[in-house]
Amino acid sequence: MRTGLLGWYGPDHRPWVDSLLLLGILVLTAEEGLFQWLHADGPLRPYRIVVAALSALSLLFARRHPAASAVLPVLTSSLFNRAFPGLFGVAPLASLCRTGPAVAAGAVIVLASAARADSLVGWAGTTGSQLLLQVAVLSFGLWLHGRRALIRALHAQVENLRRERELRAEQAWSAERARIAREMHDVLAHRLSLLVLHAGVAHPARARPGAGPVRPLVGLGERVGALGGHLDAGPDAVGGFRLSARLPAPDRPRPSRPTAARSESPGPRAPHPQPSQPPQPEDAA
Repeated sequence: MRTGLLGWYGPDHRPWVDSLLLLGILVLTAEEGLFQWLHADGPLRPYRIVVAALSALSLLFARRHPAASAVLPVLTSSLFNRAFPGLFGVAPLASLCRTGPAVAAGAVIVLASAARADSLVGWAGTTGSQLLLQVAVLSFGLWLHGRRALIRALHAQVENLRRERELRAEQAWSAERARIAREMHDVLAHRLSLLVLHAGVAHPARARPGAGPVRPLVGLGERVGALGGHLDAGPDAVGGFRLSARLPAPDRPRPSRPTAARSESPGPRAPHPQPSQPPQPEDAA
C-alpha cells in the first residue's frame, strides 16, 4: 500500500484505523465551525469560524509534521476555550514520543484555561479538569508509542530468527554437499588406484611366457586392453587376484596358445606304401 502525501494509509498502518481518524478530523472540523457559528457573535464570527476549521484541518499533517500541526489546535483551544482541538494536537506528539513538545502543549492549554477563571473555585475546577485531560492524553500517547515499539521489536526479532534459520539450513546443505563430495572423491580415488595397480601387469617383465616381444604401453587405452587380455588368461596372470572394478570384456578373440613342436628325427620321411595290385593271369599261348 502506497504512502499518501500526508502520511496516511502507509504500509505500517491499518486502513480502517486511518479511515476512522480521517473521518474524526472531518467531523471535528464541522463541529468546530458550527459551534463558532452558533455561539460567536460580533464582527469576529467569520474569523473564529475560519480559525476553528483550520485548526481542525491542520491535524491532517500530524503524521508528517506533528509539532507544526499541533501549534494551531493548541492556540485555538487556549483562546476559544475548546479542549478537543488541543487534545487531538497533543496526542500525535505523545504517540511519536515527542515528550517535550507534548508536555509544553499540554501546559499551555492548562495555563490558558486557568487564566480565564473568575474565582478560586472556578480556577481549581478548570485547572484540575484540564490537567487530568492532558495527563490522560499524554499517558495514552506514550502507551501507544510503547506498544508500537514493542510490535516493531517483535517483528524484527521474528525476521532475525527467520534469517538465522535460513543460514543454518544453508550451512547444513553445504556440509552435506561437502560430505558427498568427499565420499565421491574417495571412491573415485580408490577406483583409479585399482585401475593403476592392475594396469601394471602390462609391464614387459610380466609378459606371459611364449608371447612375442612386448612393446611398452603408453596410453591408458592400451593398458586397459592389455589388462583385459591378462584377465582372460585367469587369476594366475595378475598375481592370484582379480580386478574388483567391473570392466567390460573386450570384443576380440582370445589369443591362441602356442603348441609345442613334435620332436622327430631329421632324416627323410619314408614313402607311403603303394597299394598292391592283384596278379593278372598270363595270356594263353
